[in-house]
Amino acid sequence: MRWALIIIGVMGLVWGGCKKKSSACQKKCKRLLTCYEETRGAISNDKAALRRCSRICESKSQSRYKKAITSFGKLSCLEFMRRHRAAARFLMETGKSKTGRAGRRGGRRGGAGAGIDPSSHPFPELRSRPPSDPKKRRGWRSPVQKDVDRVIITRTDETIVLKRSKPGVRAGDVGEWELTKPSPASADRFAVRNLLNRLERMVVREKATDIGPDHFARHGLDDKRGIRCQVYIGEKVIADMIVGKAEKPRLGAKRGGRGTRRGRGSITTLIRKSGTNDVYRVTGSLTYIFKRASTGWRDATMIRVQREDLAKISLTLTSGQIVLKRDPAETNPRKRFTNWEIVSSKPELKTLDQSAVTRLVSVLTRLRATSFVNKPKPEETGLDKPRATVELTDKDGKVTVLLVGAKDAKRRAAFAQLKGDKRVFLVRNPLDDLPDQPISNLKDKQLVRAHPGELTSLVIEKNSETVKFTKHGRVWKADEPAGLSFDRNKLMNTVRMIEGRFSAHKFADKTDAATTGLSKPSGRIVVTVAEPKKPVFTVEVLIGRVGPRGDYYVQIKGQPQVYLVRKWVLNRIYRGPREWARRTPRGRPKR
Repeated sequence: MRWALIIIGVMGLVWGGCKKKSSACQKKCKRLLTCYEETRGAISNDKAALRRCSRICESKSQSRYKKAITSFGKLSCLEFMRRHRAAARFLMETGKSKTGRAGRRGGRRGGAGAGIDPSSHPFPELRSRPPSDPKKRRGWRSPVQKDVDRVIITRTDETIVLKRSKPGVRAGDVGEWELTKPSPASADRFAVRNLLNRLERMVVREKATDIGPDHFARHGLDDKRGIRCQVYIGEKVIADMIVGKAEKPRLGAKRGGRGTRRGRGSITTLIRKSGTNDVYRVTGSLTYIFKRASTGWRDATMIRVQREDLAKISLTLTSGQIVLKRDPAETNPRKRFTNWEIVSSKPELKTLDQSAVTRLVSVLTRLRATSFVNKPKPEETGLDKPRATVELTDKDGKVTVLLVGAKDAKRRAAFAQLKGDKRVFLVRNPLDDLPDQPISNLKDKQLVRAHPGELTSLVIEKNSETVKFTKHGRVWKADEPAGLSFDRNKLMNTVRMIEGRFSAHKFADKTDAATTGLSKPSGRIVVTVAEPKKPVFTVEVLIGRVGPRGDYYVQIKGQPQVYLVRKWVLNRIYRGPREWARRTPRGRPKR
């Protein structure tokens, strides 16, 4: 036992005598760690922070961080943290904070106040975190989104008051809100939910001790020019703050909040607790939310109809009228939204373009106004004699009527109104041009009708060159030009496209030969289709000149209609021999 103690003592003396003394860089990092702990809160893994700081300090790279460490001896602790806060955070935030998560994660997932001690949060009732138990977390609802029922935003130009009219029923649902000031209207619940989310997840990074009352006016924190936000639960005020300006990213962060290493944490917004001189820096930019005009808080939703519940559409345009219906009980996913049928039309239509109807339904069932019209005049809006009337009927028989009036050329929109609603909206493309569209635009524009496996021959003539593919059993072969080594995957993709949906974009407005060039077509596409138990037929598509926006004028031989086909659609079929030829991989260049 005696010899063991002697050996341990000798080893201790040797280790103590051989221990490397701390370098000047390491000593400066230790003082920097102490400064960081005093101003931002202690971190648990200080050894990792010191190793990182020393490695950067002694390396030849990372010049900007070395410059910050060098200036630490010349500046006081508070002055250094004010000038080089981002650099200090990059050097020292390697361990876990007192909140139990790393500093980087704390800003994203730790909830409000993850940057500082939770007890120092200026508005502790805004802080809410889901329970750690997964079973309790399932039915958990945020108390801020569940209980907050009034928000008042006061600016120099106007006061906005948002009030909850109906509570939510599930997680993430803030219920229905109303805008009571400056003018009564329904509030946009998505905008309200965004506001409550940002308030609830507001991460207070630090207390801005470097900003005093003399600096309030410059940073937009004074009572006259600042934006005041008051959050209520009943009659109790749980948060009352002045929102100031956003600060740009500092040293150690790239330009742009989302493009930085720490994302939103690189941009901070100054807030002041009302009635005090306490100023805090919070993560991200909050100013844009509170600068939103009162019209931005109004609900812009005009029509709320689920497209699967839609049963009937009636369109009355300047060119005629058409009534469409569908079966809402359709369960086939391929026919669920493409089972529209023509009930009546003037002028008469025999076929219907399901894609055009589907696009129109998508616009109508999710219709949101571009903006609102204050004090509308009937002679300006044209809603006393609307240019178009759209009537939607759902499966329960509920009817929604949309009126589209005159077009506002300056704002590139049209005036619109729901029948029975006094509000007047502005709507844009495609509804602003809908009243002037002919009913024939809903006519089917499919150029070739063929089901999978029914295509037997494909002939393409382009630039006086001809390519011919023929199907032999299940194999496609090139008959012309002889010996063509073609890309089979490219050909099969083209065949599937023709058999699936080879359609035009729209009917051409100008059909004269001088414009379309179809009197002397530059090329043609000939398709042969063999349907079971039916005679074989051939469709010949003539290719004309390039029209507006790069679309091609095309025409089916023997039919009067002239179509416009998208360039990218036609280019997948309209190819010459060189474009069909298989590309051989290039060899490596000789050295």
